[in-house]
Parts: sequence; C-alpha cells; structure tokens
Amino acid sequence: MKPITTVILFIILFTTKGWTQNSLSGKIIDTKTKETLAGVGIYIPDLKTGTVTDKEGNYKINDLPKTKLLVRVTFIGYAGITQTIDLSTTSTQNFEMEETVTEMNEIVITGTAHSTELK
Repeated sequence: MKPITTVILFIILFTTKGWTQNSLSGKIIDTKTKETLAGVGIYIPDLKTGTVTDKEGNYKINDLPKTKLLVRVTFIGYAGITQTIDLSTTSTQNFEMEETVTEMNEIVITGTAHSTELK
C-alpha cells in the first residue's frame, strides 16, 4: 500500500461518525414503585432531538456529540427532571421520576332544563 493511501485511510477511519459521536441510553422508573415508565419524553433542547421510552421504560438517542448536554425528562403526572450529562464520560443515564399530586379546587356546575313541546 502506498504511504499516501495509508494516510488517507487513517484519516477516514478516525474522522467518521463512530469516533466522534455517542449515544445516550437508559431506563426510567417510578421512584416509589420502582416500576418502569413507558411513554416518558427525553429531550435535548440544544440539539432539538429526543425520544420516548418503550414499554419497558428504555430509551436511546443516537448520534450525539461527546460533550456535556442538558437533558429534560418529562411525563404527565410526574415531576420533570433537568440534568446535565457529560457524554465524554458516560453513555448511560437512568432516571427515577417522582409522581406529583395536584389538588383541584371545588368546581360547581349548574344547568337549566328546558322543555319544548312538539306540535
């Protein structure tokens, strides 16, 4: 192999996506019950990308830079989580979500009945 071909091959191998990109994966569970949560949103605002958990509570986001990223985890009925994750040191991050209880004020609905006769 010619020296120039070797150099070009070396450059191609070390500048491909596999060497500069990473993925983030993990599992989302309920803090109290330790059950997995399906349909949880995981979003990376700076990259405008995200995903939702599968039926086993697992998620995976591919093609992320190996840097610190802000990650938001949201699910209806649970307190949201915002956390910075350093993808240069880890590619796995599990989250435990805490259920939130919201009290509603009393609501009174009144109605009026109307009677109409058909002729």
